[in-house]
Amino acid sequence: CLAAYERDKALLAPNQLYELSYEDFMRDPMGRVREIYDRLDLPGFAESESRFCDYLDRKHGANIDRYT
Repeated sequence: CLAAYERDKALLAPNQLYELSYEDFMRDPMGRVREIYDRLDLPGFAESESRFCDYLDRKHGANIDRYT
């Protein structure tokens, strides 16, 4: 439940949780992915960046107005 999430997220360190709105991701997907890696201290962004770019070039904005 949302109340439990809100309560429990206070127990996490800043590098253990990253909240992101859909709108922010859609506005700047690559920037947000980079920020996620930075904030969560995740390794390997530089090695994966080209694959993220390729995927986003193919998928970003595709079918965002449809739900099945």
